[in-house]
Amino acid sequence: MPHSSLKRGPCSVPLEVRLKYLRASAISRQLAISAFAIFGPSAASVLAVSAQLGPLKANEQLALSQLENTGHADLSGRPISADFLEDVIAGVYTNKMISAKGIAISNAVIQGTLDVTDTTVPFPLRFYSCTFEDGIDFEYETFAHDLTIANSKVGLSSGPKSQALFVGMKVAGLLRLDGTDFNSSVDFTNAEIGSELHSDDVGYDSSEVEDFDGLQVHASAFFRKDRFRGMLDLSNSQLSALQIEGDKPPGVDQWRSISINVDQAHIVHEFDIRNVVLENLAARFLEVQGPMNFRNVVPSKHVDLTRSHLQILTIEGFEPWLRKDGSTSYALEGLSFEGVEIPRESVEPPAMRILDLLNSDRCPYSPQPYLELEKFLRSHGNPEKADLTYIDMRRKERKLLPWWQKPFNLALDVLVGYGRLPWKAGIYALLMVSLGAVLFQKKRMLREDPNSTDTWFNPFWYSLDLLSPIDLGVSKKWRAKDGILRDYMQVHRIAGWILIPFFVAAITGIVK
Repeated sequence: MPHSSLKRGPCSVPLEVRLKYLRASAISRQLAISAFAIFGPSAASVLAVSAQLGPLKANEQLALSQLENTGHADLSGRPISADFLEDVIAGVYTNKMISAKGIAISNAVIQGTLDVTDTTVPFPLRFYSCTFEDGIDFEYETFAHDLTIANSKVGLSSGPKSQALFVGMKVAGLLRLDGTDFNSSVDFTNAEIGSELHSDDVGYDSSEVEDFDGLQVHASAFFRKDRFRGMLDLSNSQLSALQIEGDKPPGVDQWRSISINVDQAHIVHEFDIRNVVLENLAARFLEVQGPMNFRNVVPSKHVDLTRSHLQILTIEGFEPWLRKDGSTSYALEGLSFEGVEIPRESVEPPAMRILDLLNSDRCPYSPQPYLELEKFLRSHGNPEKADLTYIDMRRKERKLLPWWQKPFNLALDVLVGYGRLPWKAGIYALLMVSLGAVLFQKKRMLREDPNSTDTWFNPFWYSLDLLSPIDLGVSKKWRAKDGILRDYMQVHRIAGWILIPFFVAAITGIVK
């Protein structure tokens, strides 16, 4: 009967199975008694269990003996079967040392798929520098303590395709994958980690998506200096904090590239991406309750933050985001944030660099990020910059309007800055009055009533009365002598009917 058929919980092998194997030969039992007398209880327990479950191979006997003595088995490159290891993990060989220290396996070549599912491992489980030739299947497994798979190889790059399946797995403690190479597809869908997730210097060599969809990590998740051939999929994940970091060689062209999917993810604290070439970022409906930091990040293809909400957006090293020679596109429709920080920028305030990004042709128009930036600038004592942000938003909007709406939109821009700069209409009106005061000299004017004896005339008041929609009683008494000046009088009057209402509407808040 193969070992895999004896996978059990942590307590013991079921009674009916024990009874079957207790019918083992008297010779095997006698060997166990002799081993106890000569070598002590550890060797005796190995042989006793072997008598029940069938003979173990020499490497497996060595591993079990080391585990029972120290809790750590170093195989020095020797192979062991996945079936044997499954029985050890399932509790078939449980003793006080394993129960107290857990299981640690080093330098083992594990033959066959390590398949331990739908059970609970009550002790820490650690693998160091091991090779899992045919992959791992820990689907829906529960680990009551830490799980470590470090500096190991999962799947053979030259062998048949294998998988690393951790779907629905629960780890109450720390999950450590540092230094491991996955020559297989990786699936952590709906896995739950009670402490931190460490994925440092890990090779994800499958060209498929590295699936962490629905991952829950109750502390920080670290992906540092990893190598990804496919996309890192963290969509729908629930994380306390997330850090994704590449190494930083001398030249940007040598930085590692990565594509990330955090659609609909929820991050309670910080989301930090640094020292990478960001090929694609899918972050639609992402919510980050703390800061979201891009530090030395070079976007190369597409950044999508559609309808995401960020507490504070920080971009350190902003120039690559504005490269005109690049093909990077940005989708920021509905993006909202509470604050913006652009460190080490000469522009004051530095947050205004975001406006350059929003105004670029590679960022399709969306009013929300403009309004968020305007609100931030206004609340931080920069009303002039806030007004400029709003005006730039309306100007970009004008490019999308039907042709018959563009003239009025342009007039709002030129005359009152979309209600943010009402003084512009006042200046235009003052210039018109001044020009009229120069043109409407008394020698160029005639009285409307030749019989009138009132000879008082002031060119300034005449110009002001002509421009103002309110009748001051001056412009009705005089008219220009020549036709050209009479034509200009009509232009002057029409300008007044445009400028003054726009000015009043802007200062009263009617025009926006």
